[in-house]
Amino acid sequence: MQDKTNSFSDQELVAAFIEKRLTDNLEAFKQYLPSIYTKFSDYKEENIFLIYDADGNINLFDRPSEILLYGQNPVQQCLENLSGYVKAPVQRPFFILPGDEKKAVGDKVNYIHSSHLKKLAKFQFSALSTIGEKLLNLISSQSKDNKELAESEVNIDHQLPGFVNAMFCFSVGMGFDIEKLYASHDIKHFYVIEPDPDVFYASLQLLDWKSILEKAVDNDFRLHVIVEKDHKLLLNEVSSLVSASGRHNVAGAYLYSAFYKDAYKDLFKNLKEAISYSYLSGFGFYDDSRYSLAHTIGNFKANIPILASNRELKKTLDQSDLPVMIIGNGPSLDLDLEFIRSHQDRFVVVSCGSSLRTLLKNKVKPDFHVELERTASVTCWIKKSSDGIENFSDALKDITLIQVSQVHPGVAELFKKKGMVLKDIETGSSFLNYALPNKGLAILPRLAPSCVHSAVTSLVVMGFKDFYFFGTDMGSVDITKHHSKDSSYQYLKKDVAENFKFKKNSEVYESNFDDKEVYSSGFYPMFKRELEAVLSGWNYTMQGTLNFHNCSDGALIEGTTPLRSEDIELDSLSVPSEKQKLMDDVFAAFFSFSPESHTDHLLENLELVKDRVDQACDYAINMISPVTEIPQAFVLTDRFIQEFHSDQVLDDQHAWLYSLFDGSLLYMLSLITSTAMLPGPKDAVLESLNGQFEQLKLFFEDVKVDFRDHCLDWDQESRYDMFD
Repeated sequence: MQDKTNSFSDQELVAAFIEKRLTDNLEAFKQYLPSIYTKFSDYKEENIFLIYDADGNINLFDRPSEILLYGQNPVQQCLENLSGYVKAPVQRPFFILPGDEKKAVGDKVNYIHSSHLKKLAKFQFSALSTIGEKLLNLISSQSKDNKELAESEVNIDHQLPGFVNAMFCFSVGMGFDIEKLYASHDIKHFYVIEPDPDVFYASLQLLDWKSILEKAVDNDFRLHVIVEKDHKLLLNEVSSLVSASGRHNVAGAYLYSAFYKDAYKDLFKNLKEAISYSYLSGFGFYDDSRYSLAHTIGNFKANIPILASNRELKKTLDQSDLPVMIIGNGPSLDLDLEFIRSHQDRFVVVSCGSSLRTLLKNKVKPDFHVELERTASVTCWIKKSSDGIENFSDALKDITLIQVSQVHPGVAELFKKKGMVLKDIETGSSFLNYALPNKGLAILPRLAPSCVHSAVTSLVVMGFKDFYFFGTDMGSVDITKHHSKDSSYQYLKKDVAENFKFKKNSEVYESNFDDKEVYSSGFYPMFKRELEAVLSGWNYTMQGTLNFHNCSDGALIEGTTPLRSEDIELDSLSVPSEKQKLMDDVFAAFFSFSPESHTDHLLENLELVKDRVDQACDYAINMISPVTEIPQAFVLTDRFIQEFHSDQVLDDQHAWLYSLFDGSLLYMLSLITSTAMLPGPKDAVLESLNGQFEQLKLFFEDVKVDFRDHCLDWDQESRYDMFD
């Protein structure tokens, strides 16, 4: 029989193939991922086009630059890229240094969390010892920068395993390698991240997405396809999907780049940073959450008024016309202290955290002081700030404290006038909302992760609209300086102070003023990203009515307008005739809920909560059983995200109690997941995994006892020894 294809040219055959493949893929997406079908069913390319010549040779053509994006043999190029990767895959491991058990016991602040985490880490190291020294050396070198957590991307000395728990694929390109990768490996959580819709549309015409989707469905795998050219939206969508499927699955994940353009550089860098840090942080540990509850109740019993919605009170008191100084403690604050001191009467002055001492030392009296952190170290820090300042205690009596409810109760005792705000996703705040429904208590988002974030949100909610940032550097133009010279950082012990120094080989940002480099490391890059998100969020919520001016000589902060202090048009500012009276009236209008008559009811509810915590712990303990195959470990860890977080354990009314467990669970499940993906002998890995699961049982047993006996115990100042 004559082969009918001989009557067609190669070009015609390719055209027919492309048309059929596109139709089949779109139908498959319509069935399994309809959002992708909707996006591409009538799609028209803008810049990048799939092309083919008379001989049937295909390529991607970038029309604006008029270049081909692949070489002479794109199929071979894709497959060679995969072949090299399979032999030396890039993995994002998650390690916790086991350290000295005596030191773990000595952690009086996070004792339950730390003691169990260190023991889980010992089981991981037992499995690591069977692999060789490469990963152990990696951990040791990284531990110099981070004494607890060691994490990085690393090329592993083994081939990509047949079963992969999680993989992130950055861009698809033509996709021939992705098709082969997914066919030859079982990938439980596969994140396909494509920032260029044109490129993804090309893949729809070439690779067999239909088979990929069907394999995912048949095996109950999670296939996440994110196509979004707006990089912020793409990052947010990836973050949401990671959270929904379990952030612990990022631990031990593999990273694969199928296609790359220079325009992807910053995006992929941000994605890798998120994978390496953001997705595996953000929750307080069990002990932190218990302190949040204890401190919130302690502050409640002290009758500290709470920010609340009370429509009977007038809240519009002309405060929107007043300019607000949000003052952080970055090194550039020293440059503006004279301006702040000379013009403090023209502004509402808000000190954030450790900037309090710097301001008082330089004869600036804040109208409001803001605190966020829950540990007793904050109380120690404020008390230490009195060194070298006359009448420090009297000065505090004239400053209004705004604190998040979780702050150690010893802080509020230092101030005469104070109020507290309730933070979302926080155990203490959630308990008040649970125990006192329909009381108008306002639970606020965007309060974390630093006092600057808390100050912005609190003052926006209180009706202010015009903001000026000082000392909000998020880094330093001078690597030798990390905070204002007059703050209490000067009194820190040498080994403690070392932790705050910026590292020149970390992040480098564009400066707010002039053409300088701003060095940032530690938590500050995350603080910067979150502050930009907070400003963007409030500007959206308030429909663009807010003004944010950045007067800090530090990093350029998106969402703010750079403005040197000497360029502020002082004559245009609204200056109240009685600023203190106006501040008092605004404070009283917003912090209107008095806890005084509700304490007994609150404590009655706490007894019911103890029973619910017992039930949740018992359920978790009964969930855990030995695993005999590696994939079973991932099924069990995922049950903690799905089944454990279901009505079977805690109903909607009590779901807030998951905040007690989630921070510690994230670290512990991440450690287990990363251990399960180690390339060691199966028996050794299984032995370590079962040891870790038994330790997880013991964690829940300890939580039961500790919460029932100590849920009202505060953190203690005696646990902190950071000053000379």
